[in-house]
Amino acid sequence: MGDRLAPRDGVRTGERSSTVLAFDDQSRLQLTEQSQVFLRDYGRNLLGVQEGEIEIERGQADLTLVAERPNATDIEIIVGDTVTRPKVGPSGTAETRTRRDDGGAAVMVYGGSSNVEAAGVTVPVRRGMGTTVDSGEPPKPPERLLRAPSLEAPDAGSEWGWTNPRLSWKAVPKAASYVVEICADTACTALLARAENIAETSWIANVPLPAAELHWRVTARSSSGLDGYPATTRAYTATTARHDANAPTVSVAIAGAGHVDSDGSLVVAPGSALRVWVRDDASGTAAVRARWNEGEWQNVSGDLAVPSAQSQLEVVSEDMLGRQSAPLTVTVRPSL
Repeated sequence: MGDRLAPRDGVRTGERSSTVLAFDDQSRLQLTEQSQVFLRDYGRNLLGVQEGEIEIERGQADLTLVAERPNATDIEIIVGDTVTRPKVGPSGTAETRTRRDDGGAAVMVYGGSSNVEAAGVTVPVRRGMGTTVDSGEPPKPPERLLRAPSLEAPDAGSEWGWTNPRLSWKAVPKAASYVVEICADTACTALLARAENIAETSWIANVPLPAAELHWRVTARSSSGLDGYPATTRAYTATTARHDANAPTVSVAIAGAGHVDSDGSLVVAPGSALRVWVRDDASGTAAVRARWNEGEWQNVSGDLAVPSAQSQLEVVSEDMLGRQSAPLTVTVRPSL
């Protein structure tokens, strides 16, 4: 924190990490995980114009420019043979996301505008638009960015006894996939977890998280690979650092007299019953269901009575994250 970069210095982020480069004014460059950039040059000329070249070797960078007038910036973002030149809008800011994709580039403009140049062709990209560039090809015609997803659960300000409740959101029309981020701050500059290419509208974090107020957001991605507008972050609190990593497991035991036969079947004495045991990492049990001889599933709320003839019992459990256990199948027969 607080290190000062000189021209031609580089910055690299690892997995589940991010960083923010703050320039002398209010402008900044935010890198997400697994990114690497080089600051070829940055400063002001004698006319007060911000000048510089930022080269993205891999990953993704969000550039926010702040300037007093539209022509007060001359910044180039370089990805391979693609050059992006952001320009501030009437509000005095420009917001551009640039990502290196399979040798090409994706450019998304959330504020101001940008000129994107590749293969001798320059394409203007307005606010709310984006373009992709294949290696060695000119920029593709700009397309409108997708809207921000509407977050559904968990509720803002809710508290959980584990760190990874199921996150859910409403589908965005024309979205091909989603990107989910969990951060330590509202602006999502301190990344804790990130997942791409999520086809569903829910996700459970699969990495440990701290016991803290956690901020999450979702971004819809189009079939062309352009990120839409990120949702405004929503916070929930994990009161412990317990992480629910696995689906629940179930087992069945004899409640009373009986024994386990050599073939694994349960032999139950008259007057005894069966008891279902469920184990879960952290979130707890939401439901337990059982059925006899492939019949109708029934909710289990206590011990199970044993049929008068040999039968096959199946048991499943679901935890509070909606994950279901592997079915347990066991042969049960009353003792003679």
